[in-house]
Amino acid sequence: MMMILSGMALLAIPRELCAQGEDVHAKAADSASTKKQRAALIFGERHALTVRAPEGWVLDTRSGQGQGLQAVFYPQGDRWAKSPAVMYCQVVARGRDIADRAAMIQYDQERFRSSSPSAVVTTGDSIMIPGGRRAPVRNFAGGARGTFEQVAYIEEKSVIVLVVLSCRSSELFQSSIPAFRQLVGSYQFLADDQENILRAVEAAEEFGE
Repeated sequence: MMMILSGMALLAIPRELCAQGEDVHAKAADSASTKKQRAALIFGERHALTVRAPEGWVLDTRSGQGQGLQAVFYPQGDRWAKSPAVMYCQVVARGRDIADRAAMIQYDQERFRSSSPSAVVTTGDSIMIPGGRRAPVRNFAGGARGTFEQVAYIEEKSVIVLVVLSCRSSELFQSSIPAFRQLVGSYQFLADDQENILRAVEAAEEFGE
């Protein structure tokens, strides 16, 4: 079954940069059925996209809502609030502040490096996504929160999609990278216009019935 989500938000990205969608078509699942969900359609005013949970990971559409995250992922047997390894997606609107993917990467790098004298940003291996495109990757470590993170950046006509892995140890970070690459590799962008976004939502609702 496909879970339908509306909008994305902003655990790490300032609200003014995020693509704000309408909440009218959001569907939430209870905790029991959430564990059965594998794929999610995430949509807003200028985007409709899908991602799929990697093997051994849970797609959870409820636990991240308090932090503005519509879809979060963590290993089976863990919980969002307690898991030492999590993944999530964010959608950033392209505009005057963030014109393209290069500007988004530069913004993230500068902001992270200014958070702590020990903050380090390195370039990771890019990840192939459908359509023969590659998503560039950056690794973030040594920041104020002490986490180890990897971010894949995907550029679309109207938005930039960030897929994030965050871990509490370098060992767990390394062991979670294959699942992260699966999540990014499952990404598919469906539409950026209202007519086709609505069609994607309607098709997902029929599929989920």
